[in-house]
Amino acid sequence: MAKAQSSNPPVSTSGAQPLNWSALLTQHERWLRTVVYARLEPTDRGFTLTVSSGGHPLPLLLRRDGSVNEVGAHGLVLGANPDLELPESTVELQPGDTLLLYTDGLTEAYAPAYTSARPDIQSLLEAHPTSSANEIAEDVYRKMLDFSPSEPRDDVALVVLRIGEGPVAVSPDAAAGAGVESR
Repeated sequence: MAKAQSSNPPVSTSGAQPLNWSALLTQHERWLRTVVYARLEPTDRGFTLTVSSGGHPLPLLLRRDGSVNEVGAHGLVLGANPDLELPESTVELQPGDTLLLYTDGLTEAYAPAYTSARPDIQSLLEAHPTSSANEIAEDVYRKMLDFSPSEPRDDVALVVLRIGEGPVAVSPDAAAGAGVESR
């Protein structure tokens, strides 16, 4: 569990301690915030992914075999509870797997006139078991957003991570959460 404690500053995201979610909001902010936190750690066979989500769409995992599943468990939005605990989920990522993280702006960009849902995105991913991360991002964006002449009413963010074939190289900065590369 990732625990929120409003009296302490945020802790390192290195995995040594849970992230202090409530400290990310000041006491004067009364806004609710969604968050997704994902941490990758290299293994001999690929990566271990740890995910926490608070009110945010869960990441989608496209496996090499073409199956698609949500990763993680739904948690409350930040600001809803001062002692918030967000569930953490862990999954192993293997070569050929692809992870898609996205904001709700992707599904609600043209609401209320038009909305889409996770199954819409899932079916798009299922069509791309061997595509590159760029090809997937472009196709999802185009099919979810480019059909309307108007501008999306919400912000849209997509992050596509494809686990490549071959050995994993870890730079000296990997402990700081940067520099992990799959070749």
